[in-house]
Amino acid sequence: MENINKTKETWEINPTTTQYDFLMCKSRYPAFVGGWGTGKTMFAILKCILLAKEFPAGLGLIARKEYTDLRDSTIADFERYTKTKIKEQHKEIVLPQYNNFKILFRHADEFNTLQNINLTFFFLEQADEIEDENIFDFLRGRLRRGTFQQGIITANATDTTHWIYRRFKEHRAEDYALFEMSTSENAKNLPETFLKDLYKLQKENAPMFDKYVANIWGVSDDRFILIPTEAIEELKNVHRISTSTKKIIAIDPSGGGDECPVFVFHNTRIVEKLSLYERDTMKIVANAMILGNKHNCKNFAVDVVGLGKGVADRLKELGNNVIALNSAEASQSPQYYNKRAEMFCYVAEQIKSKKVEGITDDETIKQLSNIKYKVVSSSGTVRIEDKAYIRKRLGRSPDRADCYVYGIYALQYIQPEKSDDYDDYEVEVPYSVWSV
Repeated sequence: MENINKTKETWEINPTTTQYDFLMCKSRYPAFVGGWGTGKTMFAILKCILLAKEFPAGLGLIARKEYTDLRDSTIADFERYTKTKIKEQHKEIVLPQYNNFKILFRHADEFNTLQNINLTFFFLEQADEIEDENIFDFLRGRLRRGTFQQGIITANATDTTHWIYRRFKEHRAEDYALFEMSTSENAKNLPETFLKDLYKLQKENAPMFDKYVANIWGVSDDRFILIPTEAIEELKNVHRISTSTKKIIAIDPSGGGDECPVFVFHNTRIVEKLSLYERDTMKIVANAMILGNKHNCKNFAVDVVGLGKGVADRLKELGNNVIALNSAEASQSPQYYNKRAEMFCYVAEQIKSKKVEGITDDETIKQLSNIKYKVVSSSGTVRIEDKAYIRKRLGRSPDRADCYVYGIYALQYIQPEKSDDYDDYEVEVPYSVWSV
């Protein structure tokens, strides 16, 4: 357990009217819905500290949907603004200067442990990530400590089907208060280079600009498809010819009865594919080796999360070059939430730039064109939606989309096999030429 130092901290803030009104709001459920750089998190945290000061000896909760977001963003921001350090194993802090007011930090999967506690306040950050309004209502039921309670949320503008829109925007009850702010309304507190880049974003990605900068309600999640069907369809108009060949076999081992696809790539073209429904790593390896021998290929890209680690290890033991891909690990770039986001965004750019062959498998096309993304930080960090949501929408796991992405991404690290003595080159030739 960590304590905030009793030394007074000075918050040098020049708030806008919206920020100040949110900070001082006494409504039971105040919501700050704003674009990037509007200070939502900072003013919500400051509001929590003011509540602790005004109502000491209480208990507060700061929460977010996902644990990693809670740890890497919310807790990190709290530490930065309050100059404190919260140990990960405790996820709570005591404020001795406010008669030991305690603040807990929890994510949605931990809310079942809150059944028997009474709260002075809760702060639900990025509440637009919460699709189930029962979570908000559950936290409402915990607000019964002391003489005053508040349930605070911050969010980006949502589509019109989201509970935040319905409760705070469309049919706002007496206890609800909504404070809205676009990025431009806080321009005086933002770097000029940041603002200039946002104007470029308006031309390059209008849906993202509308939702995360202009703070426009009603921007449908369907506009946040990472790889639109039209972009995949346009690949059918060209065929790529190269004087060298990169070969790789991509494998997405899947447990629980899901499909385990195996794709053989010659450059960016899938020349053979195999669908397995197999949890036995040795059988998966045996089938992969048969394809490797058939295509004279010793390069493999394998998802090593779960079952895939055993597959990758065995392929290495057999003398193959294995590119191990862990989609859950952190990306080296702050632009991406994790390696999965990095790989999918790379492949999306390859498709949109027509740097890959046409995709002929309808199921792979269907899965690729159903992957949604979201932005999870004010710096524009991109995250691919959880597989559980994709599975629910498609009725199956997007294993073929994953396998395709692994193959295209891993080709960057494969040495080409020269087919002649000329310098390597690539050209695009319309498919109609080959159909004559």
